[in-house]
Parts: sequence; structure tokens; C-alpha cells
Amino acid sequence: MTNLDEVDEIRRALRERIEKVGLRATAREVGLSPTATKSIADDRAEPYRKTLERLRQWHADNETSPPSPTDEELRRTLLSITRHLPAETRHPLIQRMETLLREAEEA
Repeated sequence: MTNLDEVDEIRRALRERIEKVGLRATAREVGLSPTATKSIADDRAEPYRKTLERLRQWHADNETSPPSPTDEELRRTLLSITRHLPAETRHPLIQRMETLLREAEEA
């Protein structure tokens, strides 16, 4: 990712966060003034080197994970990868795998 792409991605993340929790809360999270946060998010200002480092850290700390699969998506995937097993083995295995995946997700 080029520096320009990176800054654009950070700007996008800032705008999303501002929309979700508000400008002041986002500015506090990032460690900038609300004015500076808004100016950078709206592409009216380029962040200085130290500010960019702070924004990079904030972005890395707040990067969102992809959404968890639905129970139906999970079940279809598990059925697909275990279809070669006999049903009496496959069904208990799928139930156990679902449980393990949900536990890992909650950890």
C-alpha cells in the first residue's frame, strides 16, 4: 500500500468512526484536536509525520475484523468439508466444530 493509499484508508476509517461515535470522541481516541481530526478526515489537510504515525497506530488498533459467518454459512461450510465422512461421524463432528469455532470467536 502506498503512502497515499494508506492516508486515504485512514481518512475513510476516520470518517466512519466520526459517523459512528462523533467527532470529539474520535479525536480523543486518535489524540488530536477535533479540528485537526475533521480536517484530515475531510481531505482538507495532510497529516504531519508524527500525526501520521499516531493515525497509523490508531488505525491498526481499531481495524475491524470481517463479520463472523452466520450459523447457516458455518453449517454449509462444515458440511462441505466433511461430506466424505459417514453421516454418523459427520454430524457429531460438525456440532463439535461449531462449538469450538464459537468459543474461539468469544475468546
